[in-house]
Parts: sequence; structure tokens; C-alpha cells
Amino acid sequence: MAPGCNTRTLPWRSSPTTTSTTASLSSTWHSSTRLTAEPTTGDPSHRVDHVAYTYASLTDLFDKYTELKAQGINPYWCIHHGITVSMYYGDPDGNQMEFQVDCFADNDDANAFMYRSFAVNPIGVEYDPDAWIADLETGTTPAELLTRTADLPVSPIRNARSAGFAVPAE
Repeated sequence: MAPGCNTRTLPWRSSPTTTSTTASLSSTWHSSTRLTAEPTTGDPSHRVDHVAYTYASLTDLFDKYTELKAQGINPYWCIHHGITVSMYYGDPDGNQMEFQVDCFADNDDANAFMYRSFAVNPIGVEYDPDAWIADLETGTTPAELLTRTADLPVSPIRNARSAGFAVPAE
């Protein structure tokens, strides 16, 4: 490693059925991610903004949300981007993780959505995961929730720092 580099090892566990991070001790896959950053000038464009993990289904995403919420870990931003339904989490060091599920089965449908809706709202519409879980429990299908039916209001861009998490050290 080059002198002056900062290194942080982040433990994670993924299940064989998803590509997501989990806190589950019953997972059969174990690994770690090692991030190495060259010293920066303080310019935020020299940092990784966030790392995204894709879940196999909306149910898997909400199962992880429920598990983390029970541990007092809550997302700072829940947003329906249109092409993904996402939850953003921050850690005490200001690292940002996006847990997401794809809304479309193929790229053609995702591209059609972007051509149709991104001019109006390229960011997304915020949602309440507890309300969506209640909707699922009363018969709403995941496909109905994955379809973004409203383009407004446009959500402000939120990040871990604005949500009260630490600013990474220079």
C-alpha cells in the first residue's frame, strides 16, 4: 500500500440468494471488502459516493429493512428512483450504502421508463417503507409498488452527511 493511504475493511455477509449486504449470522457466504483511498485534496469528487447492493425482490429488501430497523438501524433516504426502489443507509464514518431492488426485468423497459420520466424527475419520489409493507400485507402486489405511477414531487438529494452522519476524515 502506498504511504499516506487510508484503508478500511468493511465486513459483510451475503446470502446465496441475493447480492446484498446482511447482518445475518445464518448466512452461508462470508467475505470482506477492503477499500483503499489515495489521499485527496478535500474535493468530494475524489471519494466514492456510495456502494449499492441489489436484492432479488422487494420482499427481500423489506425483510432486510425490518431486520435492521429492529436493531435500531434506519435508512436516511427511501426513494423510488423509477428504475430502482432504494433505501440509503449511513455509518458513523459517513459511508453511504444503497440497498435496492430493480423495478424492471430488462434494460429495454428500464430505458423506456427513463426516456418517458427522467425529463420530469431524474431523482425519484420518496416513499415510506412501513406504509409499503402494510400495503403488501393487505394484498398490494410487489409489481404494483415497483411501478412508479407519480413523477412528483421530486425528492431533494439526501446524503449521509446531511442526515447527521460523520464527514469522512481527510
